[in-house]
Amino acid sequence: MKKKYKMEKKGDNLFRVVALKDFGDVKKGDIGGFIETEENLSQEGLCWVYDNALICEGARVSDNARVLSWACVKGSSRISGDATISGEAYISGNSIVEECAVVVGYSNVKDHARISGNAIVKDNAMVLGTARVSGNAKVKGRARVEGNALVTGNAVAHYTQVVRYGKLTEDIYKNKNWKQGIYNLYGLVPIKNRIILYKKVNNDLSSSWATTFKYPEKGVIEVKEYNKDITAGCASGLHFADPEYYGSGTLLLAAEIDLDDIITIQSGKVRVKKACILGVVAKTDENGDLIL
Repeated sequence: MKKKYKMEKKGDNLFRVVALKDFGDVKKGDIGGFIETEENLSQEGLCWVYDNALICEGARVSDNARVLSWACVKGSSRISGDATISGEAYISGNSIVEECAVVVGYSNVKDHARISGNAIVKDNAMVLGTARVSGNAKVKGRARVEGNALVTGNAVAHYTQVVRYGKLTEDIYKNKNWKQGIYNLYGLVPIKNRIILYKKVNNDLSSSWATTFKYPEKGVIEVKEYNKDITAGCASGLHFADPEYYGSGTLLLAAEIDLDDIITIQSGKVRVKKACILGVVAKTDENGDLIL
């Protein structure tokens, strides 16, 4: 087999590829991006590394896959099929990008994540753990898909959405499917349209973010004025999450929330206009860890 490229040394363990023949959109003599060894970029197929993109360590790009711009593919990751990695995308770990998938922008795919089909991961999105994105799904904005979650079909994960559990097959914001959003975020299934979530507060029940605002020991709390923008996570309204959600406070309040009172689910927390405080259920130590 006649090689399609040669390697020109450009630094310690770093080589720039130069095409030895025409193939795909590459012409003989074209200068490509960087690799560390010939194992990084197959001599077969139409695969190529363009511009200032880098393939290094044990990563391998094969078939007709393309790595462009300033993208970096490293670790033991595998890019194959007709996949495209571009922008300043970062692919690492044992991740796989295959078939016609596209990873672009400043997105980050790592660990054992797998992107396949016609899926698109873009902007500042992250896919990690053993998560999978397939079909015609899109993960964009600052969305984060992790754990063993599956985003597939025509799903859209976006804004600052976090998907940790189960399967997502839709755009929960377009459909305002908060039941699905709660399950994907916490792995919890609401009962009779209600869910119990939590809030860290100070000893006097004031919010750590707005100390003039106090929660009741028990009973209904409601805000009349709040930001109705579902794309905004850290905005006016009441914020609740799982017990381990980051944030300061010495007490942990439990609250029952009706799904109809949810404004949005963003940044790993739920923003609501109304909740029923059930009481203090735990305290936190000086490090913010729960004392049960």
